[in-house]
Amino acid sequence: MPTISTLEEGLEQSLERLRANPTSADIERLKVLLPPGWRIRVELRDKNNRKKRANADASNWSPADGEVRLYFEPEKGSAALAAPAPELTAGGDEVLVDLIRRVHALEAAPGRAFISLSWFMKELPRTGWAWAQLEAVRRQVVERGVEERVLLTYKVANPKQPAFATTAIRLNMEHPLVAATVGAPRRIARFNPVPVLGEPISEQIIRERR
Repeated sequence: MPTISTLEEGLEQSLERLRANPTSADIERLKVLLPPGWRIRVELRDKNNRKKRANADASNWSPADGEVRLYFEPEKGSAALAAPAPELTAGGDEVLVDLIRRVHALEAAPGRAFISLSWFMKELPRTGWAWAQLEAVRRQVVERGVEERVLLTYKVANPKQPAFATTAIRLNMEHPLVAATVGAPRRIARFNPVPVLGEPISEQIIRERR
């Protein structure tokens, strides 16, 4: 029986064949969709944007309520590996803003209890950002986010491996850049006592008890 993994691999191979032997007259569009130096990766996801298990039966995915996710990884020895990521070299906080927006979107996703750091590192290339395609660069960006306390790390119990807790991340809503990007957190006003004319209520209670 075909699995989710075999469906994904079949789609990847079909796209690679399309790149090698284009049959469409719109070659320029194919060049954008299938850029040289980048390997095509395919993921089948459900309606809640969760990736289907690789070993699940292929019938568990349906085009009626699922989606196909395409992203790219640089091929070994390609020029893409040697090229600097423009967002990282050209700007200051631009990559951190990207990071903040992505984490904010994931935190708002229904059914997501936490964001695993290791999973997040693998998920970043799917955004399509140039800096996120290179492992060394995206690790540098995430480490910078943690060092500057844009991201806060914490531990989550791992039921499968109790001895090894999972490192998770969340946005530091008190950080100025986070507040400027996604909005400052709502604050609950502190209670301020209001002076009332007359004797203290404690004296009234004492008098009534006599």
